[in-house]
Amino acid sequence: MINAAAELLVATVWHRRHQPKPHAFRYPSFYLLMDLDRLDALGKMSFLFSVNRFNLLSFHEKDHGSAGDECLRDRIANLLASRFGGWQADRILLLAMPRCLGFAFNPLSVFYAYDANGQLGAIVYEVSNTFGEKHSYVFRMEGSTGEPSPHSCNKRFHVSPFFPLDGNYEFRQRHGESSLNLLIRYFGPNGERRFDAGVKADRRHFATSALLKQLVRMPLASVGVVVAIHYEALRLWLKRLRVFSWPGKSPEPASYHLVTKDGGI
Repeated sequence: MINAAAELLVATVWHRRHQPKPHAFRYPSFYLLMDLDRLDALGKMSFLFSVNRFNLLSFHEKDHGSAGDECLRDRIANLLASRFGGWQADRILLLAMPRCLGFAFNPLSVFYAYDANGQLGAIVYEVSNTFGEKHSYVFRMEGSTGEPSPHSCNKRFHVSPFFPLDGNYEFRQRHGESSLNLLIRYFGPNGERRFDAGVKADRRHFATSALLKQLVRMPLASVGVVVAIHYEALRLWLKRLRVFSWPGKSPEPASYHLVTKDGGI
């Protein structure tokens, strides 16, 4: 949880491929952890940052969630209520990279939904690919009293052309007062470990000085993500990895999973 309208997270994103050939890389990035109930306040916290309008850095609700006329917070809350027996989210946070000069590409954005007692009740992993598609892996965290238990699901969405559309993901998270760590492991259908990816971030106050520091460090952070994806894809192609064709538009926008207190599904 956060007390302010948003926090700045200074992060390192890393990828490690285990099969069929080892390959690893990492790059610096920064994220915002935003309270979706306080976007109006967030848009007034720095002259460098705006909500739903152009600025050097900005956040636009239409970049996330399903299409609709409702605000993003209500779209996510209604999605959870409709799928999980009317469960009501009292507070929803979003972890995502902001737009930079109007451009953003978020391979992964994460929604955290809390109940009226401040307990984490649901997590939505919104995954985007370079074909302009999105798929949300939605987890209802039943009985959660602290950090989320490890949770897993089948892979349902084409992301990398160097992996087939099978296997399963395992998600792990650790939230500290000054840090946030996210780990995703990808396993093949026979349990073979194919790929790991993670975000290791330090939590900072959202302030103009902190934003300026990150802009100097990464002046085109959002563009850099896309450049890194295509550069690493070229390296994998040069290693002669098998290429799996895009299977066509994803048949479903989201998949849903119930996680018990011990992490079972």
